[in-house]
Amino acid sequence: MDVTAAVIREQSGRFHIEELELDDPRPNEVVVRIAGVGICHTDIICRDQYYPIPMPVVFGHEGSGVVEKVGSAVTKVEVGDHVVLSYLSCGHCHPCQEGKSVYCLELFPLNFACTRDDGSTTLSKGEEVVHGISSINHLLRLTRWQPKKILSKCRKMWISNYWVRWAVVYRPAPALS
Repeated sequence: MDVTAAVIREQSGRFHIEELELDDPRPNEVVVRIAGVGICHTDIICRDQYYPIPMPVVFGHEGSGVVEKVGSAVTKVEVGDHVVLSYLSCGHCHPCQEGKSVYCLELFPLNFACTRDDGSTTLSKGEEVVHGISSINHLLRLTRWQPKKILSKCRKMWISNYWVRWAVVYRPAPALS
């Protein structure tokens, strides 16, 4: 699938709007058409390599959108669901079991490897591998009366010259299957 994304190619570099290829979802993955996305402190410190991540890279771990495709093993969301995206957590460590996934003991390897578990990525540009911090574990499914009207107004949302129209869920997510 062809997508448009903001790509960082070097430390402290500018966001470049580029056309990329996005793989079809694997059995445990979901593709979400992004309606709204933001840049947070984590994106900036990753761009500046305070957290050393592979480049080129596309950011996008916070956002909202509509499910476009689901893998065969996904059961908790379906095409057309409005969702809010969040970061990965293991779901098994002590902090996760206490409902404090922000303190997950696997937070860094899960969120900053920028790959699937097998080391592959979902994004590419020709033969070039493009990494992504859009590995989302938690998809909060919105009910029909929640911020749907906000989402419907934001087909593309510009924030600090940054926008992404698609994101993909990378890892097995207990919240999805």
